[in-house]
Amino acid sequence: MKTGCYFAVVLGLWTSFMCDVQADWVKKSIVHPGKDITNTNSDEKILRFIPQILREDGHPSKAFYQEKQIPGREPKTLVPKLVFDDYEVRSIVSQGPTSNRINLTIVGDGYTLAEKERFFEDANRLTQELFTGSTFASYLPLFNVHAVFVPSNESGLSDRIHKDTALGLYRDPPGSKRAIMPGNMETIDAALALAPKTDYPILIANDEFYGGLGGEYAITTRSLESGIVVLRHELGHNFGEVGEEYDGGYVYSGANSSPTNQVPWTHWVQSDIRTYESLFLSDNYVWHDLNIQPYSTQFDFPYPSEKGPYQFEILISSVGWKSPEDVSILLDGHIGQLEGHYTADRSFFTFHLNESLAPGNHQLEIIANNHDSEHVLAFAEIYAHPGDLDWTQDNVQAFATYDYAGQKAGYRPTHRSCLMRDMSIPHFCAVDLENMWIRFLSRIHLIDSLEINTQSTGTQVHLKTPQLNHLEISWYTVSDHDIEREIPELNGKTSWELPKNLKGKIRARVRFNSPEVRSPESTFQDSRDLYL
Repeated sequence: MKTGCYFAVVLGLWTSFMCDVQADWVKKSIVHPGKDITNTNSDEKILRFIPQILREDGHPSKAFYQEKQIPGREPKTLVPKLVFDDYEVRSIVSQGPTSNRINLTIVGDGYTLAEKERFFEDANRLTQELFTGSTFASYLPLFNVHAVFVPSNESGLSDRIHKDTALGLYRDPPGSKRAIMPGNMETIDAALALAPKTDYPILIANDEFYGGLGGEYAITTRSLESGIVVLRHELGHNFGEVGEEYDGGYVYSGANSSPTNQVPWTHWVQSDIRTYESLFLSDNYVWHDLNIQPYSTQFDFPYPSEKGPYQFEILISSVGWKSPEDVSILLDGHIGQLEGHYTADRSFFTFHLNESLAPGNHQLEIIANNHDSEHVLAFAEIYAHPGDLDWTQDNVQAFATYDYAGQKAGYRPTHRSCLMRDMSIPHFCAVDLENMWIRFLSRIHLIDSLEINTQSTGTQVHLKTPQLNHLEISWYTVSDHDIEREIPELNGKTSWELPKNLKGKIRARVRFNSPEVRSPESTFQDSRDLYL
């Protein structure tokens, strides 16, 4: 973190002084293949570098979205601005100055003027769901959240029928409950510019069903079932600059992925690192319409290894399965049961056997029992887990991950204890949590300001910080040779009365020491000096 923001009190003329953080600006750009992204200035720092478009079941874009932090004030440029009639901006969360907080901006698409309050209700609900519970709650003091309403001429989301909406979001492919693509990016960016500041944009489609996107924008829908499920996963990509942890994907990179079992997260392992090599036996994303024909696949279950018989598991995701009566799951002709939540929206299930499956060839069939609504199989992933697999929740080791071609993509931290692996889980693994702290605190100063206020009763020193847990505050006198002497009676204090006989340099230091960060290479501290 930066230091060196100073002020002085001289000649006994007491007044009110404030020391704020130094201003930087962020340059946002699209980097196309082959372009050199090397920093030309050592003072510049790349904050984000992520594929511009990240979708659940397809190749990421070749272009990358980049944010570069540059010291000093942003140069003035003449940028034409679109004019929105009847727009409105509201603050949902205000935790501190926009210059020293991470600013989420939520913009809705497909909300007509008559649906303005519906948009703000959706934005408030999704914000509440993000920062309540175990997902992003501990990071809340670092965030401001702004909501921007821009009216659309038509309500809804472009799908098989085009809708005249403000941002032009649309489903891809039409008729699916999958990716939602950004339409008019110029309009999107103009709407985002209405907010006080935007670090991470969120676009909400006025639609009741699953869909979304990661990358430059985090896109989701207002769905009561899946809107938050999609949003927290896409923000996991965008906040952490990480790829997938589930199998069958395309991007495996970042802090939660290792190409070998020599993983970089050993500081989260309780004892010696263990490697688990599950076998991925099935197809990946099939998006099969069961109303057209049943789904059927055959697979070979392996013979026992030196670790004993393999453990059998199927993970299934669907669209439109409202009840167990809608579909039948047959393994070798025998009906099985799914564990999960049935909904007309996107659903996620597991299929287990109480005993080991016999080695050899087997058949899985999934059949629609009626055709009165949508019955889509998104994926059916079949696994043979090693006999010694540790199923303990939150156990960090090295677990093999497989890409869309069924090839090993590397290793992830947990078996299935992270929403980057299983979107229905509301929390991250320890490795992802730590990585987000590192990335957030690379953008945020731990000191908002250092103030001196003089009144008739005396002079007060005020230190303002983000209201984080696990902050350690200490104060020092500092000699001309920068030798510090701690003032122990001031430890932990953010306000104290300045003695009249205190002279020279005083230093405030703030450290962040959270159990959610164990990396020995990551220390977070900030300091400010004042001269008396």
